[in-house]
Amino acid sequence: MAEIAPFNGIFYNKGKIGDIMKVVAPPYDVISDEEREKYYNNSESNIIRIILGKDSPGDDKENNRYSRAEKFMLKWLDEGILKRDDKPAIYLLEQEYGLPDGSRKVRKGFISLVKLDQYNWVRPHEKTLSGPREDRLRLFRSCRSNFSPIFTFYSDPSKSAGEIIAEKEKSEPDMILDSIKGVRESLWKINEEGLVRKLVEMMKSKMFYIADGHHRYATALNYQSQMKAANPGSGGDEPYNYTMVYFTNMEDEGITIFPTHRMVRDLPDFNIDVLMKKLELYFDIISCGGREDMLKRLSDSDDNSEIGMYTGGDNFFVLKPGNENVLNNIIKGRPGAYYRLNVAVLHELVMNRVLNVSGDTFKNIVYSKDVDEVIKKVKEGSVQAGFMLKPIGISELRDVVESGELMPRKATYFFPKLLSGMVINRIK
Repeated sequence: MAEIAPFNGIFYNKGKIGDIMKVVAPPYDVISDEEREKYYNNSESNIIRIILGKDSPGDDKENNRYSRAEKFMLKWLDEGILKRDDKPAIYLLEQEYGLPDGSRKVRKGFISLVKLDQYNWVRPHEKTLSGPREDRLRLFRSCRSNFSPIFTFYSDPSKSAGEIIAEKEKSEPDMILDSIKGVRESLWKINEEGLVRKLVEMMKSKMFYIADGHHRYATALNYQSQMKAANPGSGGDEPYNYTMVYFTNMEDEGITIFPTHRMVRDLPDFNIDVLMKKLELYFDIISCGGREDMLKRLSDSDDNSEIGMYTGGDNFFVLKPGNENVLNNIIKGRPGAYYRLNVAVLHELVMNRVLNVSGDTFKNIVYSKDVDEVIKKVKEGSVQAGFMLKPIGISELRDVVESGELMPRKATYFFPKLLSGMVINRIK
């Protein structure tokens, strides 16, 4: 049974730092090197110095970016730059944001603690990598804090939390930020005992699916395991048995998932003619009249296994799997919820079987959520071919997880991201 709990959140003290936007940042894993410099320059108190610190000449076991992160954390707490709430709360978060077509949406959810479990009621949709797990564990050992919530969704067609959200929305938000990429963030502190109790009870029967933050959840589990081993008499309610999570209802109209497109580079003996002949073994290859024609064909199709492809010049295509038997026979042992997804077809057939590229490598696969960036890179020759995908639906993602499968890395891009530093959970 799932167990969520309120907590004493730590917030930046506006009286000390002024504009909150100068000190928050996106999640560490979506920040480019150029963006990191921007956040460093925004403020000496920007959360980037903790979540994505810089290495320095002479770093060693005792003095490194993780030890510096701890010093920043303790200094900011000591100086009142960071301040802990006196009363435990669950934090309602609304994010209003724009879409490429000019429309706007509002995504509603709330932030609380969740009791850790080994993927029983908190379930992943992709596997984690050892490098990021070790990186996040070293940071967590130093700071013992969650700096951004793990993003999860749950299913509740009756929208039970809506009444509680509507009740809080009658009051003024405790924080409003005109945030990154045109997102307006509004946060309320739910510390009324009755409302907190309703949320806690409502979530007991839910299953939570991780959208973003797989490495941070794995880190929390690793740390919990180490602490339990070091404290054999622990009772189970110690702070290290919990982590900070954002919950949103998958039936909420405000959820947006963008696709993450793929490009291949540095493949030895890469040849377009050979590629096309190999693809013909598995796909009907539809030649398109350009970028818009390719995207429209993908958008209009009911077949979620189709893939867009660009190989340079005016060569735009849609790859349509020959038939479901082709997919079922080649992607053996996988349920239909998995092998009918375009990202699974791309990795299992195109990447693995045709191009002989591992889906987990960053050496030969480049990722982008921008179709125009894919086309530009192919045209300039920095990559050899680009593959475009339709977004995966939230119910499709849930169905894959429920079938017991994990999806290829970077199969989804949930938007907007949750800010680092907006609310912090410290376990000591």
